[in-house]
Formats: sequence, structure tokens, C-alpha cells
Amino acid sequence: MPRRAASAPPPKGLTRPVKVCVRVRPVLEREVEHGTYHGCIAIAHERVYISTEDKPVLIGSKDDPLPEGIRAYPGFDGLLDQDASQEDVFQSAGKEAVDGVLLGLNAAIMAYGQTSTGKTHTMVGDRTRPGLCLKAAGHLFSEAALCGSQIEVQASFLQLYLNHITDLLVADGHERSLKLREVVGEEATDTKVEGLSERLVQSMDDVAAVLEEGNRRRQQACTALNASSSRSHAVL
Repeated sequence: MPRRAASAPPPKGLTRPVKVCVRVRPVLEREVEHGTYHGCIAIAHERVYISTEDKPVLIGSKDDPLPEGIRAYPGFDGLLDQDASQEDVFQSAGKEAVDGVLLGLNAAIMAYGQTSTGKTHTMVGDRTRPGLCLKAAGHLFSEAALCGSQIEVQASFLQLYLNHITDLLVADGHERSLKLREVVGEEATDTKVEGLSERLVQSMDDVAAVLEEGNRRRQQACTALNASSSRSHAVL
């Protein structure tokens, strides 16, 4: 979601200030084994189709009347089905935001969904299938190098857990809660986290190391749906 910085030039080439993309994760092996999987969501004809009943979504042509219990939701900026790769997700949901940063804009990429829907995989991924965080960093560094820009990139990684903000890049960060404060400027008001550390990053590998270090410190707890589901929000 690019947002124009106070001193930024007029944006060029950005289609919309806010984009909303939908990603449908594939069925999990344990869901097949336990017989608990129902295809209750489908992407077709530039729409998301959702079943409001305990039955699969079966969609015909675009002009066919919807079956009872099926609802259609058009209007999304990107639709990514179960076969979408991490690169597909970046091209649809991340690249334009990074390009906006290179034009002097502020941008944020957020993942929203209930537990076990694939938010961590989409945002973080792993070394073989990097998620949006790493792909965005890689694109930022490569584009800056191509245009000969001299830039310095600092990374911070915080956790919001039980209404407390903690620094994930400090060994004892969980022992103290950081405070938010507003910084009022001549043209805009910004929000800062007092005392949040910054780490110089110069490559995608550096960002991967920051992610790995911070994720080790995140508060983890088991849930009925996802044994490794994080019970906190994290912001890189």
C-alpha cells in the first residue's frame, strides 16, 4: 500500500494507492489424511467464489446462475489460486509497492487471514521458496543497483504481543515494552517506535538473517489448527 512521503515527487506508474489480493492455499496433507478438507473457495472468471454451506464450490461458465449457497466476490486487484508460486504472489502483491519505494513513496505489505491460512509462508517462506519479505528486499537491492543509486537500508523487526511492543533484534527485547509516539512535521505526522533498534542490511541474505533471528524470539503457542501458529503480530 504505497503512501506518498512528505517530500516525495509525484508518483509515476502506480495504478492504485491500495491493492487487495486474494491467495488461496493448497490443501494440506493432514487435511486429506483426516478427511476434513472441503473445497469451499474457488477462483474463476476474475471472481472469488465461496460456499456458505458444507459443500464444495463447483463453478460453470461466467454467465451461469450461481448454485444455492455459493456467493461471488468480484473487484480484487489480484487473484492467486492454489497453484500460484511465491514469485506469482510477489508480482501481483509486492512488486508495485517496492517500485513505489524507489520513487520516494512509503509502502506497506500486509497479510491478513485466520490461523493456518498460509500468512507466514506467504510473507516469510523459506530458503528454497522465499516469501514476500525476501523477494521485496531482493527487488529493492537489484533495482537500486541497476539505476546506480547509493542507498542505505536499515531493518527493524518488532512484535506486538498482548498489547506490548518488543524488539525482536535485541537479546533481552522481550523484557521491556516499547512505546509509540507521533512525530509532527511541517507537512505530515509520522509514527515512531521509541527505542526500536535498526540493523544495516546490504543484501537479501542479510534480510534473511534478520528474519531468522527475529522469528526465533517470537512468542509461539500451539493452537488446534496450527501447531506452529504465532500468537503475535510481527512487523519487519
